Amino acid sequence: MTESELKLHYGLYADLWKLFKKYSSPVADDMFWENLKNEANELYERYGATDFITNEVVNLQLEIERIWKDGNF
Repeated sequence: MTESELKLHYGLYADLWKLFKKYSSPVADDMFWENLKNEANELYERYGATDFITNEVVNLQLEIERIWKDGNF
């Protein structure tokens, strides 16, 4: 893997962490979920909608949804 590819992965995971941290206490509010969706879409635009990036972003969203449904926040 090249240095450029490593930096891309590092940036993606840093941005995923920031997104998770920001939305890790979900609420029953349409604007909350809309904002999460919009910011997740920004990651697709920034990093490209490859299978890898799609899986990482979708898994993050699913985890936030699971936290909300389980009430573990």
